[in-house]
Amino acid sequence: MTVSKLRSIFEIKDEKTFFEAVQSSAAQYSAGCWTGSWKDDFRQANERPYDANIVVVRHFWVKLSKGMEILEGKDRNNRDIFDWSYTYGELQGTKDGRKKISRKYPETAYEGFFIGDKNYCLEWGEQKRIVREDFDTGSIISPFMFYMCGNNGRMDTQSQLESIEDYIQNIDLASLKIKQVIANAPPAGFVIDVNGLAEMDLGTGDLKPLELVSIYRQTGDLYWKSQKENGDVSAQAPIRPTQVDLRVLISPFIEMYNLNLSMIRDTLGVNEFRDGSVNPSRVGFRLAQSQIAASNTATLNVYRGFSKTVEKLGKQMGLRIWYALKYGKENEGYLRYLGKENSDFIKNRKDIIESTYDFKLLLALTSEESEKLEQNIQICLQAGTLYPEDVIIIRKTADSGLQLAERYLTYMSDKRRRDRVKEAQDNARQQAEATAMAGAEVEKVKQETIQLDAQVTLEKEKVKGNQERNKNMETLVWDLIRKEQEGFPIPQIYLPLVQSVMDNLGLNIVMETTQKEQEVEAMAAQEQMAQQEQQIQQVQAELQQMVANGEITEEQAQVELDALLNQQPEDGMTNLSDEEAMLLLLH
Repeated sequence: MTVSKLRSIFEIKDEKTFFEAVQSSAAQYSAGCWTGSWKDDFRQANERPYDANIVVVRHFWVKLSKGMEILEGKDRNNRDIFDWSYTYGELQGTKDGRKKISRKYPETAYEGFFIGDKNYCLEWGEQKRIVREDFDTGSIISPFMFYMCGNNGRMDTQSQLESIEDYIQNIDLASLKIKQVIANAPPAGFVIDVNGLAEMDLGTGDLKPLELVSIYRQTGDLYWKSQKENGDVSAQAPIRPTQVDLRVLISPFIEMYNLNLSMIRDTLGVNEFRDGSVNPSRVGFRLAQSQIAASNTATLNVYRGFSKTVEKLGKQMGLRIWYALKYGKENEGYLRYLGKENSDFIKNRKDIIESTYDFKLLLALTSEESEKLEQNIQICLQAGTLYPEDVIIIRKTADSGLQLAERYLTYMSDKRRRDRVKEAQDNARQQAEATAMAGAEVEKVKQETIQLDAQVTLEKEKVKGNQERNKNMETLVWDLIRKEQEGFPIPQIYLPLVQSVMDNLGLNIVMETTQKEQEVEAMAAQEQMAQQEQQIQQVQAELQQMVANGEITEEQAQVELDALLNQQPEDGMTNLSDEEAMLLLLH
């Protein structure tokens, strides 16, 4: 913090001691700070030259137990006393005539702020706003969230920033070297042998050596004399371009840069697919997903640390709001910062605080977690232990966290499996019941058949007995009639029997005669119908043959056939009954 920021937060009691602590801390941690000497005018000054200095502030938080002593007894005036007090040592005997009856040790916390190597104390005391699991007697929750990646219990694990600090310095050094090479690299030029050039006349007058160099720079044409003054011939051109290749000079530093960058990625587990430095148009989707998954595996401890600290932070925020609603005043503390538009729910806070709540903070599913959940869903669908409506609910539940979605998936899969087993058992039971019922029906039919056979046999026996009785009665009646013809009169007692037998016998004869006549007439009608049908079929075949030969048309053949069908009822149905004639026409 700056010294001016410290003054706005803490009360500075001893300015000189504070100045010494600021100068000691600023000289060690801050560059460009004011390093003057102390003046007594600084005590009452509104502005001081070292207020702009930046110092490191150390914040300490300590949790400990505070002894709460409950006392009971009588005072000097013999009045009953009940009181409690906080102490940090053992009390012996009584205190002011009061008797110690119990001792409790609730947790409390102290915090303080210090600066400088001399540990100048800005503030120290019991924490003002302590967050507890239970507001009255619960354990204290630390206001800081810690998570040490890869800690094995020794509390000496190197941080990730410390593990890549050397690589970052090498990258900075390589970047500076590249800038230095570019800054010191000369522009493209020429190596000029002035003695190899001499004044010459190209038709425009004598040209100086520098003019020949200018012509070469502008046109690329080189004019020079290969023969020297002493007669020697020089084969080497007096002007040659210098070869300055920055790639050769920069390549070692680029390799060093990339090497250290690769070391940082290996240490942190973040590859080029995660930081977006790779060209996605040249990489397959599956390869990119596999590299991202590998990066997620390497950085799982970091992600877990983030999720755990955020979860604790969310819980502390919820507890602070809860305490503000339950114990705070409407115009003080956190409630004052909620704003007027959000203060309506404060009126109903009594209804809110009468219930208990659990604070949870769940992060959205990662791509790997979503893929894993989807694979489990597809496996259950193929096995038939999930229905489509279950899948819809599970995917919606996934917004609340992977754990809840997997729990619901397990529950529904087990429930559907039990339902299928129960359904199979019900089907088997119904099949057994149907088989038993079918057997019972068969047995019932058998019994009915046996009963029917018995009834038929009984009826046959009755008919046979009646026939025998009638035959015997007829024989008796004929004997009586023959006796009457021989001169013996029929006894008076047998006259009703003779009359009854004669009447029944005559009725039977008439009925038999009528039935035989009807049978004869039906046979004659059927024979006549068969003859007429055969005649119609013969005529129809002849007409079809004539149509095929082209003698008549299909319309003429249809007319002839209709005329024949209209004539048949008049010629052959005069002796038939109405029912027989109707049957013949329908046929």
